[in-house]
Amino acid sequence: MSGNGGDNAHNNAFGGGGRGPTGGVNGTSGKGGPTGNGPGGRLPSGGINGSGNGANVGHGGSMTVDLGNGITATFDGVHALEPGKDSGVPWGGNNGNGGNNNGGGNASSGTGTAPTPGPSPLQISQQALNLAVDNFNKAQAEVTKNQKRLNEATVALQRAEKELDLFYELEIFDPTDPVWYRTQENQKKRDVERKKSDKSAAQNALNTANQILNRDAEKKKQAEEEQSRVVDSVKLVSDFYGDVTEKLGAKNASLAKELAESAKGKKLRNVNEALAAFEKHKSAINSKFSVQDREAIAKAIESVNKDALAKNLQKFSKAFGITSQVIDLSQLANAIAKGIRTGEWKDAMLKIESMAVGKAASMAVAFTFGFLTVTPLGIAVFALLMTVTGALINERMMEKMNKQLFNI
Repeated sequence: MSGNGGDNAHNNAFGGGGRGPTGGVNGTSGKGGPTGNGPGGRLPSGGINGSGNGANVGHGGSMTVDLGNGITATFDGVHALEPGKDSGVPWGGNNGNGGNNNGGGNASSGTGTAPTPGPSPLQISQQALNLAVDNFNKAQAEVTKNQKRLNEATVALQRAEKELDLFYELEIFDPTDPVWYRTQENQKKRDVERKKSDKSAAQNALNTANQILNRDAEKKKQAEEEQSRVVDSVKLVSDFYGDVTEKLGAKNASLAKELAESAKGKKLRNVNEALAAFEKHKSAINSKFSVQDREAIAKAIESVNKDALAKNLQKFSKAFGITSQVIDLSQLANAIAKGIRTGEWKDAMLKIESMAVGKAASMAVAFTFGFLTVTPLGIAVFALLMTVTGALINERMMEKMNKQLFNI
């Protein structure tokens, strides 16, 4: 923020960000007065001191801050994440150190934290199962409660009906006091009707409770089946990493894990950008494989068991928490085989992009892992598919693949 002091220019002194999105932001230098110390200004010439104990801020919204001495400032584009913390400018970070006149310096970095990763598919399925079990147990309790209510209402009705029958059997009609007799009779009749109504309401409540129980039992069953599928899917991923470790070494298994992690929550890169990154090293990559090697790998890709591939692709997608769809795996296999034979990967990348729901980067990893689980796992096919996938995710992964897999 700037004070409305003299005519000299002011400097922004925003501190560097912390590691996360709520990195420290510090105040800007105020406008200095004629001497640079702000005596002619209405507001302080120094920067606003950020409190190290202040709350962090996030993007969006606005907030008004009391700076003391009757001065307030409204900041657009940020909002306090932890309102009500210690007084002072509510931003993480150290002092704003806005200097005299044009001397505003940058403030210290804030202490923002990185976003917490979301729950894994296994955690999500467990949470869903826990909720389903809880609802099922509550529904069972409701059935038990309403069954007891119906039993009690049935007994009460039977008792009332017996009392009315007994009233008639005793023949206690007194001609000298017919009003009393009719009053007693009507009371007992009304009591029977009330008890019938109570029983009917109890029966309806039990019917509703049973319907809810049946519904929640089905949801519980579905949640159990879904968790079983997720567990099975996660096991496939674990088994895949184990297979890579056994056949290609722990470093390559670690690389596969890193590729999967790097894709989480990301979109695929633009195909042209991915191709441009791949083209930088295409010649060096192509030189690593003979024509015979390429042909053997391409034929292996073309001849994969499509049913097994589809099942594994669905499992990898579930393990990565992404939506899969029915796709023509023959088209994808042919496009990948073409890239292996010719070294031209544009068609394969476009096919992957078109088949990935929402262009999720994790889907490209699922495709790659899926093919690697149904083809003879050798370093050649592993290296080629991993590198192309890395190019579709980000430059850093592409470079790491090249260095580790091709030594380029």
